Amino acid sequence: MAQPFTTQSAEAFVQECGDYGFRVALRSFGSRGAQVVEVTTAPGTAQAYMLADSRAHSLLGQLPRPYPGTVWGSTSGSVGGHAALTSGDYHLCVSGVGSRALRVIAKATGQEVAAR
Repeated sequence: MAQPFTTQSAEAFVQECGDYGFRVALRSFGSRGAQVVEVTTAPGTAQAYMLADSRAHSLLGQLPRPYPGTVWGSTSGSVGGHAALTSGDYHLCVSGVGSRALRVIAKATGQEVAAR
């Protein structure tokens, strides 16, 4: 059985995101949430882009996803990856994050969950 995503879990997640230079943004699609992490890297620097891409996937993989969802954004297998590499603006989103996890992350970051 999976461990509940607690306030301590959220604080650790937000801290780790910050340690890697990511900003956490929250979006809600009804009862199914999306978690977004964003970071700015040096434009045109492949090493910085690859590091951001691997860290973002690792960070978002920590979140409980009780609903079907997907990962999208500046991934290496898309035109978004090329755009992120050339601009330095990297973002990765994951959907299917539970509403409880969104609430505790919102509390930890001082954000409101933005409805979309």
